Amino acid sequence: MKYILPLAVAMSAVYCDENLDDRVAKLETDMKIVRTGTAFGNYGAKTASANPQNDGYGFFLTGDFLWWKLYEGGDEYAIERKSTSSTAIDGKVKTLNFKWEPGFKVGAGYNMEHDGWDIFFNFTYYTTRADTTKRTGKKQDLITILGISDSLASEAKARWHVHFYDLDATIGRNFFVSKYLALHPNVGITSAWISQKNHANYTLTSSHLIVKSENDFWGIGPRLGLNTRFYLGKNFSVYGDAAAALLWGDFTVKETEFEAVPFIAFDSTKGKDLHRIAPTLGFSLGLAYETNFYQDRYHILIKLGYETQYWWRQNQLPHLYLYSFSYDRYSEDLSLLGLTLDIRFDF
Repeated sequence: MKYILPLAVAMSAVYCDENLDDRVAKLETDMKIVRTGTAFGNYGAKTASANPQNDGYGFFLTGDFLWWKLYEGGDEYAIERKSTSSTAIDGKVKTLNFKWEPGFKVGAGYNMEHDGWDIFFNFTYYTTRADTTKRTGKKQDLITILGISDSLASEAKARWHVHFYDLDATIGRNFFVSKYLALHPNVGITSAWISQKNHANYTLTSSHLIVKSENDFWGIGPRLGLNTRFYLGKNFSVYGDAAAALLWGDFTVKETEFEAVPFIAFDSTKGKDLHRIAPTLGFSLGLAYETNFYQDRYHILIKLGYETQYWWRQNQLPHLYLYSFSYDRYSEDLSLLGLTLDIRFDF
């Protein structure tokens, strides 16, 4: 009996030491989760990751359906005035009206284990057109705007096609700053291709005037974005995203004009490639729903909202002057807006 008590005390001390070591190790592990070291060597609270909490591999895919409309300055093609008017500018300017058209986005990304960072690649495709025909009435004249001559026309036909492609590559971190508010700042590179073609056909008194124009842009530059989510519960949230980019771009512009019988006058204006800085800004706002399924192996996110993009100085087509035989550029802006349905799948 005299050896049992010391042995029990020794075993209890060893057990307590081991239990204390385990508790200290667990505490250190927990501290690593909730704190972070700074570049200055001190420590502070770590924000919790807002990435999907599922048992997947960290990859995710996105697909967006777009229902957008395009607006652009410099799309006037004729002036409608009363026949009794003595001045060419005393009338109503006729402009093109672009149609609502569908488009899409596709993306792929990866949620890194290190500190909740993610990388994402996203491609946007959208194309639209505007077609119109205007004829003179009994008390109306049509004055041509496009081309180098201001002529009277009995009919004006105009057609404008736009092809828009955009590719983004970003890296960011998604984290909670409070119980319900999550932020996702991101930075990266964006590249855009915007091709525009304009074709106008005027029926003059005894001939036809045809004007064909092309305005092609390619640019690349840095991109900065911020995505916000305010959670209404575990599954529903309100989102608001914004992004801005500054693209160094190249414009290739060409305009060809010719007039048919009784005489032929051919004029071709091809501007040198223009190198311009083209800024762009976009934002979106809407509602989101997300949930895990199949024993938390997969995660799905559905977002529906309003989105708009604004691109400065995209219309660089020449504006011709008859009497001086010179031209400048419209330098008008382009904007896209409409509904976006976004579906994200994490696995």
